Amino acid sequence: TESFFNEFVIELSRPAKDIVAALTDKKIIAGYALEDNKLLLAATEMTRGEDMRALCDALKAELKA
Repeated sequence: TESFFNEFVIELSRPAKDIVAALTDKKIIAGYALEDNKLLLAATEMTRGEDMRALCDALKAELKA
């Protein structure tokens, strides 16, 4: 597999630091909280599809709470 590294920022409807803390409690690495509602996410060739799905599902659930 070819090596790659991708970073991107998403804007949430709630403070990113709160989301990161909530997902950390669930043993999910949610990225890095930037200012306000911005969350920095990253993926490499080592990131598994199932981990990305778990993060997406956890983000959806937390943002609905």
